Amino acid sequence: MKTLIMAMLVATFALVVGCSDGGSKAVNEFLDSYESSVKGFEDMVTSGAMSSDDITVMMKAVNEMNLKNLEMSQKAKALKEEEWSDEQRKRMMILANRFSETMMKMSKQMQK
Repeated sequence: MKTLIMAMLVATFALVVGCSDGGSKAVNEFLDSYESSVKGFEDMVTSGAMSSDDITVMMKAVNEMNLKNLEMSQKAKALKEEEWSDEQRKRMMILANRFSETMMKMSKQMQK
């Protein structure tokens, strides 16, 4: 389980590294989508789904987060050549941090 969480954190870091200068509509659309995903993950953790006694529920949630994170990584790679403004890079860093914090909370809940 820790390996899966670490892999997701590494993929998130890769999302951040792919940013360059400028700004584009495609980047904004990606960031909106990524923020929506992060919000969903945060809601999942705060709802208590990750502290369930049912391992199936927890594994389904982890799998969902992993698949979404992989999807976001692929989208970020596709935007590698797009221009990213300083504000967009800052927003990406904030979202990546929120995702990482959510993963840490999830990990703690699963250890209970």
